Amino acid sequence: MRGDGTKLGRYFKKYVWVLVNKLDGLVCFLYDNDENDSRGCRPIEDFLGDFTGSIHSDGYVVYKHLARTNPENVHLLCWTHVRAKFKYAEEISKNSDAA
Repeated sequence: MRGDGTKLGRYFKKYVWVLVNKLDGLVCFLYDNDENDSRGCRPIEDFLGDFTGSIHSDGYVVYKHLARTNPENVHLLCWTHVRAKFKYAEEISKNSDAA
C-alpha cells in the first residue's frame, strides 16, 4: 500500500544493508531503491567509496568481491554463519561427522 492507501502495481524484493563500526560506536542502515540491484555490488561500493580495512560478514559474495578488488581490504567470516553451513551439511547428509 502507498501512503495514500492505493496499492502499488508490482512489488520488488529489497534489502537493507547494516554496517557496524564497534570501535567508533557507529551503526548505519543503508537502503538502496534500485529495483534491479539492491543486493548487488554497486550499492555497497558506492557507500564505502575508498574504504580500506576489515570487513566482517556472513560470507555473502559481495563482501568477497570487495576484498578481491582492493587487496588492502581483509574479509573476515562470521563463525556463527560458518557453523550454520556445517549444521546444514549435517542435516542434508544425515551424517553427524559433517558437523
